[in-house]
Amino acid sequence: MKHFFVFTFLLLVIQFERPVFGKNNQEINAVVGKKLDINPTKIIGDLVNCQAVFHGSKKDIVYKIYPDPDKYVSHIGRWDDSCGFSLTEFSAELSGKWTIKTSYKSAEILKDFEETFFVYENQNVKALPATTVYVEEDQYVTLYIEETNISQNSTCILKMVAEEIEYDLKNLPNNNYKIELYGKCGVRMLIIDNKQHGQWSLSSVSDYKKLLAEFNIEVSNKNHHTTQIKEYYDQWNQGAINEKLRLLSRSDRIYCEVQRPDGYIIVLSIPDCVYNVDIVSTVHAGVWIARYGLKHSMELVEEHYNIEVWDSQSINVTVINDKTENAINMLCEVGVKALRQCMFIKPDGTIKILPAAVGNNKYEYYGIGYENNANRKAQCGLTIRNPHSNDYGVWKCSVMTDNYKTLTALVNVNLLANQKSFDKRYLKISKEPTYVKYGDNFELKCSVDTQLDYCWMLSPNGTIYSVTKDKNSTNSLQYSGKGLSLGVCGAIVENADKTHQGGWSCHLGVSGYSAEITSIIQVTVTDSYLIPSAKNIDGSTQLLCRLFPNTEAEIDYCRWINPYGNGLYQNDLTKYNIKQNKNNCSLQFQYGDIIDIGNWKCYARLTSGSDEEYYADIYYTPSTRSSYLSYRSFTFNFLVLGLLFSFCATTALLFHKTKQFKNMRNQLPLKLPTSYSQSYNLSEKNNPEKKNIES
Repeated sequence: MKHFFVFTFLLLVIQFERPVFGKNNQEINAVVGKKLDINPTKIIGDLVNCQAVFHGSKKDIVYKIYPDPDKYVSHIGRWDDSCGFSLTEFSAELSGKWTIKTSYKSAEILKDFEETFFVYENQNVKALPATTVYVEEDQYVTLYIEETNISQNSTCILKMVAEEIEYDLKNLPNNNYKIELYGKCGVRMLIIDNKQHGQWSLSSVSDYKKLLAEFNIEVSNKNHHTTQIKEYYDQWNQGAINEKLRLLSRSDRIYCEVQRPDGYIIVLSIPDCVYNVDIVSTVHAGVWIARYGLKHSMELVEEHYNIEVWDSQSINVTVINDKTENAINMLCEVGVKALRQCMFIKPDGTIKILPAAVGNNKYEYYGIGYENNANRKAQCGLTIRNPHSNDYGVWKCSVMTDNYKTLTALVNVNLLANQKSFDKRYLKISKEPTYVKYGDNFELKCSVDTQLDYCWMLSPNGTIYSVTKDKNSTNSLQYSGKGLSLGVCGAIVENADKTHQGGWSCHLGVSGYSAEITSIIQVTVTDSYLIPSAKNIDGSTQLLCRLFPNTEAEIDYCRWINPYGNGLYQNDLTKYNIKQNKNNCSLQFQYGDIIDIGNWKCYARLTSGSDEEYYADIYYTPSTRSSYLSYRSFTFNFLVLGLLFSFCATTALLFHKTKQFKNMRNQLPLKLPTSYSQSYNLSEKNNPEKKNIES
């Protein structure tokens, strides 16, 4: 009976007790200016009353939640199962400790419980110095929260978000060399492998204020790029416009530069990393060094681009004397990858067609081939075994390109047969005098039997002219001719005037020879298209007027005027023989009379559609042997008669003077002549005979 009463008492005590239970120390992150939600544990029963208590620094503030919520409080969830609530706008002053007190009935028993929440002012800050880090294995990363926002007694937590791994950076073990605290809240961490790839965060908590900095780490394999320099090869055509050096595309490239062969460095724009060449020339040939800055690397990555500049319009000639094999190797390289044809022409005109790898006991192909070489120039070459005397001289190398264009170059095979020991004594320079009419253009031309690298002209007044494909300045002349590879230097001079008359100096730069060779071209500027000349032909004299070379018009008719103004048109059968053809007029005679000495004029009208006559002057003198012989009889007779007349006149004069002297002497008194001193004092007045004697 006693035990029954004890049990009954305890049951009553339990029935009327209002127990307190719930979760404690829950964390809530709130953002200033945003809504704050607090959700306590749901109940099983009927909600009677609930309120929230904010434990401020000075006093507690009570917010009614149910049944009559305060003005700034909104009940959330179902009214009958939770005391959850929202504050319309959270402020930093509301961060701290909150307690939710809940009363409810369950099975007609009134129950109470409390739950504790810690509300933190959550502030997202930027991780410094970067929010995304590109790193390679075995490199360190250092990130931190700006220290001005952190108190001295704050916590510092590093978290790998995906793996939910946290590190208390202020309480790390002493032997952890891979992760260390940096500053007030920062981390210096060694990246071991790509398992550390992903999202991370740093958080600092002090006085219910939490700073959160999130960042990404992108880990690249250490072998993502190699330290070995990669080599690339390309060919550009000389004279090409807007050629581009395109560096290899890389998505992780953040910087690029290129160093030209001359050493000049250009920073290129990303992501394209393209260098544009306006006009390709030989200065662009060589090694271009490209350097990249990559997201994951602290060092620049270097690559080499080997650029060859090919001239598809010319041939590079080399002659090699192989003394060991007693052979001469001739090689013609063209700035293309493939050729359709390769042949050589001997000095006597014999043609040798050379398929690659084919030959006989005397001549055979020499070179690496000419059928689409990957990164090398097509080669047309010839080997001469046991060369004979007729193998020496000027050969021609002729090739046909893919577009059926034929290129030709001279190959000078002398006894040395070696370009490196070239001897200009084997060169024969040729040029012709030039005649031009005032105001017309004219061509200067000189040539040698070997390949030229360049040429230039020096005018009679000392002006230096470069010879180029395109006339691009006042001190340059446009090239004209078959090509430097054939040893031809030609230049067009515009609008001839008196300053162009005289000797032009043609300067030639011979391939394989250090010194220039020169020649003088005589230029005559006239008012006429006729070139006058005189010469001996089989003992007779010929006066000739011929048209300028390359004149498009022909001679319609011509006539002559002698030094005395008499005109000649048709043949004079007794003396003059007049001829004409399309290009010249001639007048020929066997002997010259006195009327032939002097200035002759040759007149001609051309078939140019104009009735204008052109003329040239020829001054004839009997200076040649034939003209002297025809003139000799006249001159001899004249001289004989002159001498005879002079002799007779002199004899008569002497006879007269002698007779006169004898008469005067007979009239003088016979006395001795006075002495020199005496005769010095004689005057004409005292001695009238003195005057007569002296006279």
